[in-house]
Amino acid sequence: MKKNTFLILTIVALITAMAISCKKTPAPTAEIFASIDGYTVTFNPTVTDVSSYAWNFGDGETSTEVKPEHTYAVSGTYTVTLVVKGEGGEATATKDITIAASLLEMLTGGESAASGKTWVLDRSYTVGDGGGPVMNAPYALAVPSAENVLDIFGLGDEYDNEFTFVYDGHYSVNSKNGNVLAAAVYGSATLTVIPESIAWTVGLCAASWDAPASATWTINTTDLVIDAVTDPNDTNVPPATETVTITGKTWISITSEASQSFFGIKDFPSTTRFIIDEITPDKMRVTLLVCAYSDNGGDPMYNMMPSNMFHLTYIKK
Repeated sequence: MKKNTFLILTIVALITAMAISCKKTPAPTAEIFASIDGYTVTFNPTVTDVSSYAWNFGDGETSTEVKPEHTYAVSGTYTVTLVVKGEGGEATATKDITIAASLLEMLTGGESAASGKTWVLDRSYTVGDGGGPVMNAPYALAVPSAENVLDIFGLGDEYDNEFTFVYDGHYSVNSKNGNVLAAAVYGSATLTVIPESIAWTVGLCAASWDAPASATWTINTTDLVIDAVTDPNDTNVPPATETVTITGKTWISITSEASQSFFGIKDFPSTTRFIIDEITPDKMRVTLLVCAYSDNGGDPMYNMMPSNMFHLTYIKK
């Protein structure tokens, strides 16, 4: 009887051992979760039965950390892959991460664009293009623009003016033909106007221009404060003026020797600032300050105060 009992216990023990040895080790699982802050992504995966991690961020960079943080150089959609391993094998999870382009990248092409990004005035008409007094800021549209508007006023050659912004802050203007689009009051006052090019109807002309040795640009998000002539057609001497404060706008300031550099329309130093109203990687709508008050017998200070705003569209070259 004892022998039978021992035999039964032995068989039970063997069966139990076999059952334990045959029990399947769970396979690892993984799911990717991420939070995005600008160009930086923090990954926080949910996993089970995992002992190692191998991340591929989709831009050539990798990591073996559990919860890595990764910063992308440029915008775009990246497929992130996580391969996890454990005693039960391995598993793979993927997730598409979309990085939106910042204003800095859209303006300059980003850090990888060594030569920057070049913009030119768009020949086509975009709703909202035109001009009006600074006093109606920030949407000072009184007179709408038109398609090929510079051609209408004999200034079509100035569509080739090129404006290049570089990620590191450098800035340059290429006038191509030696002349630039300028404010008519500025061209007349500085004697740089090209004869027969003045279009007083729109307050523009072609003017000769010498590029400065260097120039820089800066993004600003503070209030834009403008000391403006309230009415460019004011016949009083001196004209009425007012300080206009524009809030909630991103604007660019251009700095160069003697304020010689500019964006869009060459004018007095008070206009070396412009507002970016909208921007995509291929198109930029801006608001330019223009000096249009003219009084040859008065204090020239007032000629150099902005009175108008031009809303124009520039496209990537």
